[in-house]
Amino acid sequence: MRNCFALPARDHDRGRVAQNATAAVTFSEAMAPATVDATSFALTSDAGPVTAAVTYDDATRAAALTPDASLAPATRRPPRRGA
Repeated sequence: MRNCFALPARDHDRGRVAQNATAAVTFSEAMAPATVDATSFALTSDAGPVTAAVTYDDATRAAALTPDASLAPATRRPPRRGA
């Protein structure tokens, strides 16, 4: 399966994204909606998983991850897809 990450717009002067930004992914194929959740699409930090709400729109094949709280500044958190 192929997918394309569409991460939040960066502040190009500083190379950063907003601490409250939503990360999004658009899949090239339809997904089973029940399989797109906080287990299959997540952010992690040195302290562990970042709690977040995950939504999936079957019509657009897009998933969005919105952290429950603002993220700590100056921390890398790559998105993770599927187990």
